[in-house]
Amino acid sequence: MNLDNEKRYDDAKAIKGIKKSTYNYKDNLKFNLYERENADDKELIIDIHGGGWIAGDRDSNNAFCIFLANSGFKVVSFDYSLIDKYTIKEQIEDVFYFINYLTANKGKYNLDFNKISLTGDSAGGQLALLCYQINNKKDLQVLFDLKPFELDIKSLILNHAVCYLDKAAKLRNNYLLGKFVAIPGLLRMLYGKHYKKKSLYQKTVNPLVYLSKEDKLPPILIISSLGDVDYSYQSEELACLLKVLDKKYDFYYVNKKEAKHIFNISNINSEESIKCNNYLIKFIRENYLIKSKM
Repeated sequence: MNLDNEKRYDDAKAIKGIKKSTYNYKDNLKFNLYERENADDKELIIDIHGGGWIAGDRDSNNAFCIFLANSGFKVVSFDYSLIDKYTIKEQIEDVFYFINYLTANKGKYNLDFNKISLTGDSAGGQLALLCYQINNKKDLQVLFDLKPFELDIKSLILNHAVCYLDKAAKLRNNYLLGKFVAIPGLLRMLYGKHYKKKSLYQKTVNPLVYLSKEDKLPPILIISSLGDVDYSYQSEELACLLKVLDKKYDFYYVNKKEAKHIFNISNINSEESIKCNNYLIKFIRENYLIKSKM
């Protein structure tokens, strides 16, 4: 993954005039701020990196964040604790800690908190959707013992998101190994032993248990592709659920085998990636002034 991330960063170096600054926000956790040099951009995109909950860091999406910054946004990407040592509870705590930190220091970083979008890819997409819901549901705030952040998120970008944790490790070529070994193994890492008995698991394992028709959601852009052979079904299921719940969403689907999982992040210079990311930017801008739908 580190080698892939270095290549992504090299891919972005063709874009000139972007300043990348790194700051501490909690203990040994840091975040990157990407912005155009000599520009007064304030509109903000908060990006949550993927990596299967166990890998990746603030630099994972360097190329993608540079692309977004070059389009006139300030972009932040941050570290969070990984499940080789922690659980999903600590990961979500880090997301909330970071956003609350950013809120308290918006003047320091010259951010416009009236125009904010939240993006996440793969596991980061799951964290983005779940954290948004925790922030709007008091029972989940109590469950996680979290202080909500005061943020009016105008749109959610779920990029090849893997939101159904109870299916996230299923194997295409070995159904039984996936069901009885891989999926339980992942869930034990995310929630700890005896996870099925825990309220945390029961109330957050997939969108079916934490999304409802009464929830207030911003417009959501779901990105997926034919080449995402392991996880495209997750995006399709989420789109179907949002449709049933009568929520505003857009489903951007690339019907090409060469468009792999998070293709628009892993290879930002491909023709399909450029089209996708330009559509993503258009979606964000169009939804700045649209109120969330009940």
